[in-house]
Amino acid sequence: MVKEQPKAKESLIFNRRNVITVLLLLHFTVLLINNLPHTPFTLKVQDLYLWYMNLTGQYQSGWGMYGTVTRQNDHYQLKVYNPDNPDQEYRFYEIENARELYFVETIPTKIPVIQDYLSRAFLTYKQKDLNLEENEKIELHRNSVTIVLKDQPNDIPTHLPALIWPLEPEEEAPKGGQ
Repeated sequence: MVKEQPKAKESLIFNRRNVITVLLLLHFTVLLINNLPHTPFTLKVQDLYLWYMNLTGQYQSGWGMYGTVTRQNDHYQLKVYNPDNPDQEYRFYEIENARELYFVETIPTKIPVIQDYLSRAFLTYKQKDLNLEENEKIELHRNSVTIVLKDQPNDIPTHLPALIWPLEPEEEAPKGGQ
């Protein structure tokens, strides 16, 4: 008996169907990892997949995620300054990381006690991330741009307030029940 030799095209592991399946699995795995909460794991593997997200245009960095102007076109910045040297220029850092931006833009929607807690947590993280000197202070600024809405009478600009959350030292609890 003569055995039939399988066709070379069918014997390949990398046929068209398998290649498409692998590419789709990789694509959806990258999307899944990108949408996970920010953890040490996602931080380690971020360099492996962000190039793909940027290449395909699916990763939004900074303010590019806003396609239309809204009533509150808020702009968030970190201000670093030295209170001991008031003549020294302030340093401003734009918040461009999408995860950080999503976090800080939810702060103003919370009640004031939660706002203070969230801003303290974020500023403590950024203080360590920026390797600030011991005498430098950091603040989170929310600036709202004046926007002229077309549906307003006489095109009167809408002025929205600027909010500032400083990183203040924690208050110690009173000792001895005072």
